[in-house]
Amino acid sequence: MNPPKTLILGIGNAIRGDDAIGLLLARELAKDPPPETTVRELETSGFEILDTIAGFSTVIIIDAMRTKKGDSVGEVICAPLDASHPTATLLPSHGFDFSQLIQTWRRAHPERIPADIFFILIKAADVDEFREGLSRPLQMKFAQILDDVRAEIKNLLGPD
Repeated sequence: MNPPKTLILGIGNAIRGDDAIGLLLARELAKDPPPETTVRELETSGFEILDTIAGFSTVIIIDAMRTKKGDSVGEVICAPLDASHPTATLLPSHGFDFSQLIQTWRRAHPERIPADIFFILIKAADVDEFREGLSRPLQMKFAQILDDVRAEIKNLLGPD
């Protein structure tokens, strides 16, 4: 039996409020993962991600996307890597655009970087607040967000 070729990677920071949404969604998805997938959590946005995604043909990264309070908080957006939506974990806290880093690394080492990389982004307002747990608006919408994320994953992976 071959190992799964699709990685679902929830990223974030558990002590930066809503930035933890990717981690929490991955934790829930891991309880009943989509067929033929590997689900992982990663509390980093550095070069460790490059090693984590190596060897997979498809990667789906779940992360928070910074938005203004009240501006569709909890909305789920799915985009391919090249769409370059700003995410909370991948961009601001490190001063570089991580999607650009992946694309650059792909040109240098095409055999190590998956051909298909997608982001599932959840609009969140409180990504810089140092606290554990999601904001009330995301807590109240968590079940619906999880359903929306499952639907986006199913769309990306196609029929069973």
